[in-house]
Amino acid sequence: MDAEPRSRRRSSRQSRALGGWLLVTALLVAVAAPWEASAGEADGPSTSTLAEGAELYAASCAACHGARGEGVAGPDDDVTAGPPVANLDVALVDAVLRTGRMPIVDREAGVGSPERFDDDEREATIAWMRDRLDLEGEIPEVGDGDVADGHLLYTQNCASCHGSGGAGGVSGDGTIVRGLRHTDPVATVAAIRTGPIGMPTFDEAVLSDEDAADVAAYVEAHLTEPETTVIGLAELGRPTVLLLVAGMALLTLGVLALVGAGPRVRHLDDRELSPESSRAPGQTR
Repeated sequence: MDAEPRSRRRSSRQSRALGGWLLVTALLVAVAAPWEASAGEADGPSTSTLAEGAELYAASCAACHGARGEGVAGPDDDVTAGPPVANLDVALVDAVLRTGRMPIVDREAGVGSPERFDDDEREATIAWMRDRLDLEGEIPEVGDGDVADGHLLYTQNCASCHGSGGAGGVSGDGTIVRGLRHTDPVATVAAIRTGPIGMPTFDEAVLSDEDAADVAAYVEAHLTEPETTVIGLAELGRPTVLLLVAGMALLTLGVLALVGAGPRVRHLDDRELSPESSRAPGQTR
């Protein structure tokens, strides 16, 4: 009589134990699933992001920089002959995409457009390039800067090429310098550190991270709309002004040379204008 109740009690305990294990397993699965998802995101971009980046690079970058980032050979004046982009600093690539210097939209002039890639497209392109072309480093994280200190640092280190109002111009060696208006802080600091397209680099010995953030804060706060003169001319950098002055001087010299080379008018004195001066020698009235 006692054997059957003991069997029932043992079966009940086993059922409760099994139910407890099932509950624990379900809880572990529920906790582990989001952790695995977050870990996957931390390990790298998603497959869809990489696929989008591959398409964007193939459509907008490969023709000039090569399918594997090896670059395309060509003469210096060929804007479609792009340099290698494999193993570059990721901050440099981000800066030229973020500011619209690349990809070019006018193959004749080599002109870019800030609206070419939006933020998602830029991030997808960089994700693919980091994965396949081994871009190095990190995109800078920029803290809050001091605008007043940034103004002083900008004047000392940047204005000679980019202009006091950030309009850009022509540097002393003839390089066309990009304007800085509407440049966000990340692009400014990345340019300071990597020196894109002919710009000199400024390491931490010249401009600390705090200094770079100050410059970025000034650029973002004040270099927005063009500063114009009373006749509507935009502010120009010092090298551009020097070129304009030289051009005006040459124009003035040319005008003076033309005036000096004009026909000469012989001035006659009173004796030459008198009636007697018009008679032939020996002729009398």
